[in-house]
Amino acid sequence: MRTDQQAAGRSHVACGATHGVMEHCDFACSSCYLTPIANRTRPLPFEEVRKQLDVLRDGLGPQGKVQITAGEVTLLDPPELGRIVSYARKIGLDPMVMTNGQRFEEVPGYLASLVRDHGLQKVAFHVDVTQHGRKGDHHFGREAALHKVRDRFAAMIRMVRKETGRRLHGAHTVTVTGENLDQVPDIVQWALENHDAFRMISFQPVADVGRTRDLPDPGVSLDSVWTKIREAVGVPLNRFALQFGHPSCNIVCPLFVITLGERREIIQCVPEGDSQGRKVMSRLLSTAGGLPPLGSHRVRGVLRIAAALRSRPGLPSAAAAGTGTGPIAAVQGGSGSSPDPGGSPVHERR
Repeated sequence: MRTDQQAAGRSHVACGATHGVMEHCDFACSSCYLTPIANRTRPLPFEEVRKQLDVLRDGLGPQGKVQITAGEVTLLDPPELGRIVSYARKIGLDPMVMTNGQRFEEVPGYLASLVRDHGLQKVAFHVDVTQHGRKGDHHFGREAALHKVRDRFAAMIRMVRKETGRRLHGAHTVTVTGENLDQVPDIVQWALENHDAFRMISFQPVADVGRTRDLPDPGVSLDSVWTKIREAVGVPLNRFALQFGHPSCNIVCPLFVITLGERREIIQCVPEGDSQGRKVMSRLLSTAGGLPPLGSHRVRGVLRIAAALRSRPGLPSAAAAGTGTGPIAAVQGGSGSSPDPGGSPVHERR
C-alpha cells in the first residue's frame, strides 16, 4: 500500500540493526525479545559484526541508520563497542547504540568515550516499568517513579555534549503493556519537558516474542496508544502527517517543541485537517527524494532541499503557505523495532 505521506520507497530505509553482538543482558524484563539462552550466548567476534555492518551498508546506503543492539551491548568492554561504532562510521553508516543505560552509569566516561573517540552521535535509552534489575529502582509499577532515572540520562546527554563539544542526540524507547498504558501521558509530558536532550520517544506495544512474560492485552493497540499520546500533548495531533511504511503499522508525527521561559508551544509540521500542509509534505518527499539523512552534514541537507525547491517553481510558494521543515517530534509505538532520532519525535509503530 502506498500513500502520499509515505517515506518508504522515496527515502532511506528507516533503520537496520545488528544481532548477536552481545546477547547477554543484565536485566530480566517481563517484556523481552531475547531467547531463553541469551545469557549463555557468547558475544560475536568483531569480524562477524563487521560482516553484518557491511551487509547493512549495502542495503541502507550512505548515512544508513543502524541500531547497535542485541542484548545489552554496553556490557562489551568500552574499546570493543567503540570499535564497532568506529567501523560503522568509517563505512558510512549512522549508528545508534541501544541501551538500558545502567552500564553508562556504572562506568564513568563510557558514553563520553564513544562520542569523543569513536564518533557516536545517537543513543537510545530504554526505561519503563517492565524492566527488572535496575539498581536502586523501586517504581512499584508507576512510570512517574522512573522519571528520576530518565532525568539522570537526560543530564548525562547534556554533560557529554558539554564535555566533548560533540553532537549527541537522545531517543527514548518504552514498551507499552496493560500495566502502563494509562501512564503513557506521564512519559510524554516528561519527554516534552526534556526535548533538548531527547528528540524522539518511541512507544512499542508488547508483542508475544522471545522470553516475554507479559501477556498481550487486547486493550493495547496502535489506536489506544495514540489516543494516550494525543491526550498528553493537548493538541489534535495529525495521525497521518508522515508514515515510514503502511499506515496500519506506524504513526509518525513531526513536531517543533519551542520553549520560551515557562511557556511551551507545540507546532506540528502537518496539522490535522491541513490539506495544504499535506500537499507540501508529499511534494517534498517526492522532489527531495524523501527526508534527508539526518546524520549527514547539515549544509548538504539544506543544499539538497534548496536544489529540489529551485527545480520545482511551484513548491516554494506552497511551502511558504504550508508548514516548514525542522526537528522531528515523534512518538513511536510497536514491537521489535526502535526509533532513530532526527529531531524531537512523536512516533508510534505496531
